[in-house]
Amino acid sequence: MFRRLGIGVLFASLLLVAGCQVQWVADNGVSGGVSCPPIPTAPTSTVTFTCTGSVVPSPSSTVTTSTTTPVITTTTTQTTTTTNTPPSGNYPTVGTTGVPAGTSLTEHAGDLVITTSETYDKLHVTGSLTVKAPNVHVTNSWIEGSSGTEEAVVNNSTGLALSNVTVGKATGCNPQPGIGEANYTADHVRIQGMGDGFRASGSNITVTNSFVQTCDDPNNHDDAFQAYCPGFTCSNITFRHNYLSVYGTRNYTAPLFGGSDPGGSNGQLANSAFDDNLLNGGVFSIYLYGPSLQVSNNKIVDGHWTYAPIDADSCNGFSGNTRVIVDASNHVTSVVGPANCA
Repeated sequence: MFRRLGIGVLFASLLLVAGCQVQWVADNGVSGGVSCPPIPTAPTSTVTFTCTGSVVPSPSSTVTTSTTTPVITTTTTQTTTTTNTPPSGNYPTVGTTGVPAGTSLTEHAGDLVITTSETYDKLHVTGSLTVKAPNVHVTNSWIEGSSGTEEAVVNNSTGLALSNVTVGKATGCNPQPGIGEANYTADHVRIQGMGDGFRASGSNITVTNSFVQTCDDPNNHDDAFQAYCPGFTCSNITFRHNYLSVYGTRNYTAPLFGGSDPGGSNGQLANSAFDDNLLNGGVFSIYLYGPSLQVSNNKIVDGHWTYAPIDADSCNGFSGNTRVIVDASNHVTSVVGPANCA
């Protein structure tokens, strides 16, 4: 069963720091108040807001005042800076993954092929990225992807590391996977506008603190992670503390999809760990087949699957997975119950 994973385009909403409202009464009977609106904050944002107040004589006061109510106006500028590390217990969002907001990028038009081992920082590649050199690091960058490669980011070497990278266009839906296919690590990566997210057609993959939301293409069978290993075994794959979602698309399989029934076309998945991920949607939220798997402490958004939370050939290595309710910021607000392996 061949699968593709993508991510719908999402836009981060501003967080709101609570405003203030103060009422006061002076000794001479004059009363009034000052009201400030909520202060929006975003990564490295400068916000101007206005507080207004009024002074009103008390009904019992003998104080003489002007017939015009004076208005007190103050202007405050606040600058806040946030990091891309999710707080403990929270799961990745659009705002905590990908290229940091406000980063100045150098544009490369079209596809880019890397043949030199070094760090590439603050790039904007309007096409796909193909890596043909070992130990390449890509940081604080945006790779849009094109239709001419198997993935938006194609690793044809070893030791590829991506951190704070956005993969996929801002609009539309590319049916290809976001990143593949072996020997790479990804941390604080955001995949958007792609038909699949992370692809494994090989071994040695580690993904942490990253965000995937598949996009809606009628020809897709979306997976946020897909191990496609026909005729061989993919191994040494680790997914830890990610948000992986196929929810809201027309055709989907699972946020975590790997291996297949004996004789199945997807091949085998072995010696891999999937821990502490937040999973949303799917025919099954977890569809993992293979020996020596550790699948523990994952949170599955309650009721967003079609048939069951988990499908596997063996429940050995499955523990602590739960069904949960989350808010719009991917905070777990309550635990519904266990997510049993079937």
